[in-house]
Amino acid sequence: MLITHGGVGTILAAVNQGKKVIAVPRRAQYGEHVDDHQLQLLEEFEEKNLVYTCLEVEDLPEAIEHVRTHSFDDYPSNTEHFLSALDEYLCSL
Repeated sequence: MLITHGGVGTILAAVNQGKKVIAVPRRAQYGEHVDDHQLQLLEEFEEKNLVYTCLEVEDLPEAIEHVRTHSFDDYPSNTEHFLSALDEYLCSL
């Protein structure tokens, strides 16, 4: 299990390694960021059942309990398809 901020790089690295992720977005209302893009990103990830979003740090104990028994979906990475298509293209040159 990983508890992290709402940064896409950290989240995708953890999800690709099969980790359960609790993400606490950095938010504009607390002066942690200039906008709420992390919250918007986490809404998408949560909708795809990839992470659990915890909006307030004081809610972490409940989030941890929830995530311990929750089954997340696998991240459908496009990397292999992209690399294969790139290799095919380069070989055709």
